[in-house]
Amino acid sequence: MMLKSLSFNRTTLDVVAIVAGFGLFLSPWYLGYAAEAYAARNAWIVGAAVVAFAALALFAFHQVEEWANLALGLWTVIAPGR
Repeated sequence: MMLKSLSFNRTTLDVVAIVAGFGLFLSPWYLGYAAEAYAARNAWIVGAAVVAFAALALFAFHQVEEWANLALGLWTVIAPGR
C-alpha cells in the first residue's frame, strides 16, 4: 500500500511541476514583461526545461528530475532581469 501511495504522490508532483513549468513559460505574457527580452527568454527556456524534465520523470529519471528542478529553480531566482 505504501509503495502505491508513493508512486501516486510522485506522479502528482510531476504533474504539478508540469503545470508550474507552463506557468513560468507563459509568465512573460500574463505578467506583462514580454518586451524585456532577457527576462522573457530566461522564463521561456527555464519553463520549457521544467516541463521537459517533469514529463520525462512521469516515465523514468525521477532522481535526475529532482536535481534538475533544483538547479533550474535556483537559476530562476538568481538570474538577473537586466
